[in-house]
Amino acid sequence: LDADKRGYANAIDAVLAAGKLNPAGLLVADNTLWKGRLLDRTGAAGPAARDDAALERRLADDARRRARDRGDDEDRAEKLAVKAHRRDRAIQQSMHEFNLKLRKDPRFEIIVLPLRDGITVARLVANGRSSPPDEPPDDAAA
Repeated sequence: LDADKRGYANAIDAVLAAGKLNPAGLLVADNTLWKGRLLDRTGAAGPAARDDAALERRLADDARRRARDRGDDEDRAEKLAVKAHRRDRAIQQSMHEFNLKLRKDPRFEIIVLPLRDGITVARLVANGRSSPPDEPPDDAAA
């Protein structure tokens, strides 16, 4: 799955509804840790959300300073920096929702590989999540 990041959560249902994933089939999604920012995610009410306005102000100030040093338009630089930050936050939220949806869906077993921006591998299981394998018989240990 390598699509518009804001549509990842809806893509799960679309793939299943279209019959594009067979039982035991794999769904592989990229960017699921979104620049590592989802590793320490505390939720919408957490420090990340509370500090967002301050971060946005710092980004805008830095963009204005860099533009001034280069002789570029400061207002334009600030607008671009703020726009990029808001886009990044929206994608971060979308990827968080995708991860939660997939984790809560009993039709999938998942593993997240912390490679680059994160890769999630989800295996479709027929009747909900599979149970752990049975213990070997006592005589098998001998």
